[in-house]
Amino acid sequence: MSGKASRAFRLRSSSHRIKDERVAEILPVWQAGLGRMQAEVARLIFTTGELPKWVDAKGWDGGLSQRQWDSVRAQCIAQHKSWLGNCERVFRQTVAASAITGQVRKDLFSVNKSRAWYLPVEGDSVAITGKRSVPAETMWLARRIMKHVRARVGRPDMRRLPTMVMDGKVAKVETPHGHHGDYWVRIATLTAGKPVVIPLHAHRAFLERLARPGAKLANHCQVHVNTDGTVDYRLVIHTPTCPARTGGREMGIDWGMSTLFATSDGRLHGRGFLDRLRAYDARLQPLMAALQRNGIKLRDSRRYRALVQDVRGFITNEVNRCLNRIIADDSIDTLVVEKLNFQGMAREGRLSKRMRRLLSNTGRGAVNTKLASLAEDHGVATVEVNPAHTSRECTGCGYTSKTNRTTQTTFRCRFCGKTVHADIGGARTVLGRSQNNRHWTDRNRGQILTMLDEDFRSRWGLGFADVAQRRNTRGSRVAPTPATPAAQANALPRQA
Repeated sequence: MSGKASRAFRLRSSSHRIKDERVAEILPVWQAGLGRMQAEVARLIFTTGELPKWVDAKGWDGGLSQRQWDSVRAQCIAQHKSWLGNCERVFRQTVAASAITGQVRKDLFSVNKSRAWYLPVEGDSVAITGKRSVPAETMWLARRIMKHVRARVGRPDMRRLPTMVMDGKVAKVETPHGHHGDYWVRIATLTAGKPVVIPLHAHRAFLERLARPGAKLANHCQVHVNTDGTVDYRLVIHTPTCPARTGGREMGIDWGMSTLFATSDGRLHGRGFLDRLRAYDARLQPLMAALQRNGIKLRDSRRYRALVQDVRGFITNEVNRCLNRIIADDSIDTLVVEKLNFQGMAREGRLSKRMRRLLSNTGRGAVNTKLASLAEDHGVATVEVNPAHTSRECTGCGYTSKTNRTTQTTFRCRFCGKTVHADIGGARTVLGRSQNNRHWTDRNRGQILTMLDEDFRSRWGLGFADVAQRRNTRGSRVAPTPATPAAQANALPRQA
């Protein structure tokens, strides 16, 4: 069954500066309304145990009209729905990685699936669905777990959001009556009866998306107020999702710094990624130092903001370019990727703290957004596996050690001697974990290393002391010969 994909496009505006100022004047009042609505939605979640579908804002003033309050409510509820989805994911991972077993474990998963963490507890059990009840003790345990989950998945402070999501009651998308602009957006301001009309100009990507079969332009507008007071306007297009590709093959992908993406078929994409980031970093650091010496805040410097925007644009464009080249092969129906963590990648690149933060935030968002669009627009599915020790595990014999990776780009197994490009070997390890049903997304690094060692010892007939001694021994010597003749034959070096 096909779903619906939504994509927002920023369109160039040719409105007068005074019109943009009148739109920007709405933001502080809108943010205050979001804060008030957020407090009310949170109160209902924690008292009733459910996300409300409606909040009665009649009688609320705060400088907003009733139509504007309706848009504020819709934006707030949508934000909390996304937040609860993240909480559900982290809760599931937390329980799966814990020592909780038996019926309590099953009940916790049921509570999490129903998002019933805060249902009122009365009596000995709580009915989370029409046919299933959970003991009160389990419900209290679920709340204690959620306390830790909420510490990890913080709710955004909606009083600081710079984006106003205005539906058709507040921002009506119209066809222009003249030749000025491709679309008009009629936005209700803080002054009743005096809206402003913003002309917008479509670009090629927007028109190509709108020309797809079944595409529909949504009657609402996302208004983003930048720190310098300028205003960006985004229109949303809804399109049917592409049917999933079937009958193809899986492709393993490994993230990296010197090479942005390596694939399990031996291809490297984005080989100049780190050099470009270092070049940007060399421009960013002197600028930051100069601004700090002169007592100028970073957000107040137009030159700094422009440079940061260039860095973000480069990272996003490079991610999109590489992934587009990878899925250009129609025989690929599934991408097997590591559970994304750009923080470790940034540390490996020896970049400045500011650049590492930009890479972590922008890279994670760009990859997640692109993978979602590949599923919606091309039918390419994504499977995640745990990234722990993928760059240290040999795809030939299974031996895992940090000494296997001799340099940033070279992998040579100290047990079987297999040599391969380190990033390509990591991509093949990622693919192998998916094919062997070893996603391990609920395991930590220590648990995964223990399981890899157990598999390796049982495969080659070695003892625990042999593996531990080999891992703790420095040098380039090959590990002890396997115990059995069959193991000796299988331990011979294999082609990369």
